[in-house]
Amino acid sequence: MRNHALLKGCAAAIALFLGGIAPLPCAAQMPSEPGYLESTWIKVRQDKVAEFNQIAVRVADANRHGKGDNWTAAVDMYGKDNYVWMTSTRASLSEIEPGMNKFGGAMKEFMGFSWDRFMAETSKVTDSSGSELRVRRNELSWNIKDMPSWLAQVGKAKYLATAIVQVKPGHMADAEKQLMMIHDAAQGKPEAMAAGVSQVMFGGNPGTFWIVIPLSELTDLTKMGSPRSLLGEEGYRRYSEMAAQNYASVDYSLKRFVPEWSNPPAAFVEANPKFWNVKAPAMAKPKPPTATAKPAATSGQ
Repeated sequence: MRNHALLKGCAAAIALFLGGIAPLPCAAQMPSEPGYLESTWIKVRQDKVAEFNQIAVRVADANRHGKGDNWTAAVDMYGKDNYVWMTSTRASLSEIEPGMNKFGGAMKEFMGFSWDRFMAETSKVTDSSGSELRVRRNELSWNIKDMPSWLAQVGKAKYLATAIVQVKPGHMADAEKQLMMIHDAAQGKPEAMAAGVSQVMFGGNPGTFWIVIPLSELTDLTKMGSPRSLLGEEGYRRYSEMAAQNYASVDYSLKRFVPEWSNPPAAFVEANPKFWNVKAPAMAKPKPPTATAKPAATSGQ
C-alpha cells in the first residue's frame, strides 16, 4: 500500500542515455529543491473492497498513533473504478527514507506487521499497485503564492480535478511552452483557480505532467477557467494546434479525498480540522506471543 522508492542524486545520466527523448528534471541543477510528491496507486480487487477498507483504516490509525508517515488517500470519483491514490508531500529527497522508516515502525508497533507481512496482507485485496515520484514544477503552476498557502488550499479541498498529460517523445520543450501559455494567461486572474503542476521523475513516463486543481465543493467545477476562456479564441486556436503536435494523450479525472484512509500532514489538518480529524477507536499494541505451556510430566503409570 505504501511502496516507497529511495532516490539518490538526479537522473541526468538516464536522460543522456535516452538521448534527450524525455529529459528528467534534475533537482541538483536547481537553486533549491522545488518539492516532491511521492504517490502509490492501488487497484483494489472488485470483490475485496470491504476488506481493503478495513486494512486501510487500520493502517492509517496505526500511523496516527505511532507518529508514522504522512499521506493523503484519494479515490477516483470520475475515472478508473476501484483505484486508490496515496500521496505524501516531500520538501526534499532527504525526507523519503525517514518517512519509510516511520511508516514501518508504526506498522510494527501497532499492528505487529513486518514489511513482508504487510505486503502479503495487502496483496490479498489488490489486483496491482505501483509507485511514482513527481517533482513540483512551480514555474509552470499558476496562482500559487507560496508552498504553505498552497498546502493550506489543498488541505481545505475535498476533491482534486486532475489532468494527466502525456507528452510525445521529443516534444518536451514545446509542451512546456504550452503549459507556460496557460500559466501566463491564468496568473492573477480571479476566474482562474490555482493549479499545481508536477512531472514524473521515476516510476513512470518522465514525459508525464500532472495538473491538479483543488476543489472545496463539486460546484467549484463551474468556476474553473478553461484554456479557451483564458487564452481567447486566437490563443486557444494556437494552443490546440500545439496540443495536436505535442501531446500524446490527456486524461481527466476527479478524485475524492478519503480522510479515514489518510494520515495527513499538519498543514492539511490545520486548514480543515473538521474534515481531516478522524475519530478512531483507541488502538492497543499487539501483545507479544506467549510461551506455550509444557504438558506436565507423567510417571507413566
